[in-house]
This record gives sequence, structure tokens and C-alpha cells, in this order.
Amino acid sequence: MQNRLGIPEDAHWALVTLTSPASPDDLLGVAASYDSTGRYGAQTPFSDNLGAYWAGGQWQVDATHNAIVAVTNGGTRATEARLTLHFEDGRKNYEIQQTISPGEQMWLNFADLIHRSVPDRKGNVLPADVTAGTYDLEDLKPGLGGNLIEGKVALDKTWGHLTYGCLTCCG
Repeated sequence: MQNRLGIPEDAHWALVTLTSPASPDDLLGVAASYDSTGRYGAQTPFSDNLGAYWAGGQWQVDATHNAIVAVTNGGTRATEARLTLHFEDGRKNYEIQQTISPGEQMWLNFADLIHRSVPDRKGNVLPADVTAGTYDLEDLKPGLGGNLIEGKVALDKTWGHLTYGCLTCCG
């Protein structure tokens, strides 16, 4: 598969099995990949949870940071997803809303949203000088329990990790 996908021969792969007396929700597996310097990479948690409302994500965009988010519909029918970026200490919001078919994703590059002055669903744009904030995600047609899961790649790990705060599913 490495040759077919163009993955370098020296790429490192591993299969890890972890056993623990902990409850299933007490541990969270994370897939991670870094460049040879250890500075740039990607992390994504493994989760079997779909939800209707996720809160607590952090983002940073500047000359050395960016966040790219994928929102996946893990349900069996189309749903309406709204991702809200909060900035200026939560006083301002920027909302992206999109219908997502089952198994499909909504991709957002936060730096592009800022630098290209992409209008949100209300016609607002993110200020060119905004560099950080939080975000949440809502399934506007949740059905039973919700259909959405979020994954993020953050560029640069100045803070010692890449996730910059994971979204938490809220009931």
C-alpha cells in the first residue's frame, strides 16, 4: 500500500494494543504523525461518539499557526451543521453552516477564512487581525443523539501539542 499511495519507504507505522482496567471512556487513543523535526504534525483522537453539540475547541491563526477542521456526518441521513467561531473574548461570532450528507465532510481552513475575507452565513467576515478564539459545533437536525464528529489538524506545536483544545460532546 505504501508504494501505491506514494508513501515513502522510510515512513514508520505501528500497531499498538492497549489493555487497561479503566472504563471505556476513561482512555482516548490518538493517532499522531510528525515531521523529522518534531515541530509540525497532525494528531486526531479516535472516538466512537457522534453528537449534536460539541464545545470547547480552541484555534490560533498567525504567521506560524493554523487550524484545519473536518466535520463529518457519521449518521444515516443528511444533516445541517453549524460551526461557530468565537473571538474578541467571545463578544463576536462567525458562523459557517452547511448541509452534510451521510459519510461526507465539511472542511474549513481557518487561515483561509481570515485571509480571503470569506463571508459567513450572515455576511460577516473575520477581521484580518484576529488570531485566536474558540469554537463550537452544532447539529441543527440531530435526530436521536446527533450525527457529527469533528477532527482538527493544527499546524505548529508551539504550545507543546497540536490539538489546542478538543471539542467535548455536550448532551
